[in-house]
Amino acid sequence: MESAKRRAAQLSSQVVAGEGGVEGPWSAAVPSNFDVLPGSNDAEISGHLRWMSQKMVLGQDMLLLGPPGSLRRQLALRFCELGGREAEVLTVTRDTTEADLKQRRELTRTGGSSETFYADSAPVRAALCGRILVLDGLEKAERNVLPTLNNLLENREMGLDDGRLLIPARRYDTLSQEALSAGIGKARLARVHEDFRVVALAVPCPPWPGNPLDPPLRSRFQARIVMPPTLASVAQVSPFVGLPSSSSDFEALLRRLSALQRALDGSTGKLPGGFRTPALTYDALVRLLRMVTVSEGSTEMRPIPSEAFRRIYPVAYLAPSAGAGGAAVRDAAEQLLRHFDLWAEEPAPLTVLPSSSSTSPSGMLQLRLQHSEGREGTLSLWSPQLPAPATQYLAAPRLAAVVAAMAQDYAAGSDCLLLGPAGCGKSAMARHLAGLLGFGAPGGRGLEFFFLHEEMSSRDLLQRRATNDDGDTVWVDSPLIRAARSGALCILDGAHRLKGDALCALAPLLQDRQACLAVAGDSQGAVLAMCCCGFLKAGPLL
Repeated sequence: MESAKRRAAQLSSQVVAGEGGVEGPWSAAVPSNFDVLPGSNDAEISGHLRWMSQKMVLGQDMLLLGPPGSLRRQLALRFCELGGREAEVLTVTRDTTEADLKQRRELTRTGGSSETFYADSAPVRAALCGRILVLDGLEKAERNVLPTLNNLLENREMGLDDGRLLIPARRYDTLSQEALSAGIGKARLARVHEDFRVVALAVPCPPWPGNPLDPPLRSRFQARIVMPPTLASVAQVSPFVGLPSSSSDFEALLRRLSALQRALDGSTGKLPGGFRTPALTYDALVRLLRMVTVSEGSTEMRPIPSEAFRRIYPVAYLAPSAGAGGAAVRDAAEQLLRHFDLWAEEPAPLTVLPSSSSTSPSGMLQLRLQHSEGREGTLSLWSPQLPAPATQYLAAPRLAAVVAAMAQDYAAGSDCLLLGPAGCGKSAMARHLAGLLGFGAPGGRGLEFFFLHEEMSSRDLLQRRATNDDGDTVWVDSPLIRAARSGALCILDGAHRLKGDALCALAPLLQDRQACLAVAGDSQGAVLAMCCCGFLKAGPLL
């Protein structure tokens, strides 16, 4: 595994060697640990990186287009990591406002009185410091928001709320010191760094939902299509999921998944009403491979491929719910899954045996699972080993199977989404699983509850603005960020209440375990690397 990553890193380093990476110690704003994705061969990754390096040298901004998934964002951050370039990531949603693109007013207490000042946003910080600005989710922004960046993209100019004017580096340098002091005033001009670049990420609209880009804004970028790699060769995937490449069963599963992915994509336009079967994303396939992978000689009980596929591709909830079109989509998807032997009617009848857990000094927890047919197996996972709360939890066989399945997903490093009507026991199952895995009782240091409501914006999911005792403006971490910092388990209760694409703001945190957070009074910004144990999102089914 390490040799495969080293080989890809060496090749990619050769591609971006002419970019002029930063010498000496790297800043905390430089992305780290963005390895080459499973299934991506050297030529494919190096081709994208070479193209990005060429555009960087030419001084052109880039637009990476492709289907939904984390590949485009990871590719952009991988490029920044290899070149030693600092990055500012701005996740664009329908809640993004002009203040998120320019400046936000903050309060501070100086000399016994409160004063206001303007804090630069991510685009302004990137322009002044010469960083790479990554605009993730360009298609989700409202049409009257992104034109704010038009002049910054085209002419490297922007007027700020505090009275400063950003101007390009060449124009700033040509102005003589006499002209600055006698006329305009140097304090009102700010120099845009010559290394400032923008990498925008978007999905094509249509066929995926979103707002089409305005032609003037679209013309500012050089576009490139980034398609997810195919799972055609077991030699490419096996080093990343820990399975020997000689496994014939694993190679056969890869062939089936590749053929199913092509069949689902080929059904577009053939269903009534113009409906299409839900896309089978590359991220979901990688999660499936990690869920079913078991090392040779292991007694761990992992889900079979059909059961794992049922979790990553719930056809009944992904297809339209009303009309003949929804039924046609579900029927078409079911037929394809049955053809490739990846259809499961019901969850596997598993249960976690009571008093079956054992811990080790290294923090590993072993659970014993039992199948209804009598087969038993173990499940190894990391645990903080906090005392479980005393609860009166009565598990029916069907609920016990769901708890066992969530434990399997947690062991594979996947987050869970619980769907069901109100009052069916989702929150109770989440709390029971937290105690079973050693995360303790609610309110402790191992478990965070986050109750969501319909008035919350995408920004509230990460941080909220508040004032301290001195009257200064501060940013307070949400329970989700507190859990990410401490390695706790977070339960997002009521995800169905959020409007629109608010949950899209969590994509970097859920997929990459990294997020950019605001720091009051810090003009340099902050990029935090986080490692989370897992998330449970409970909400009634719409």
